[in-house]
Amino acid sequence: MSIYNAIGEKMKKIRKESRKTQFEIAEELFIHPKHYGKIERGCVETKIDTLEKFVTICNIDLECLFEKPCNDNLEEIIAEILAILSTVKIHDAQKILKIIKILIS
Repeated sequence: MSIYNAIGEKMKKIRKESRKTQFEIAEELFIHPKHYGKIERGCVETKIDTLEKFVTICNIDLECLFEKPCNDNLEEIIAEILAILSTVKIHDAQKILKIIKILIS
């Protein structure tokens, strides 16, 4: 399971607990409902800005999206994180670093 699948599944669970539809969340995120559906299915890379807006909309802490690791092997987790980071812009990488620091503090 990729990190995008794990985050998407978590977003779906949180959305349902909030009793909102995909359409309602997509509207509040200012994205197309089909794109939001792809995020929940883990078919697309989720932007950090989208995650930040999502947690604000659902009134949860960002850490809630990352409670359980996707993998029990630390080396594989680190490799997956590095692979993801190699595809993002520096601004997004800085935001990701900030999130990681918050999560481990």
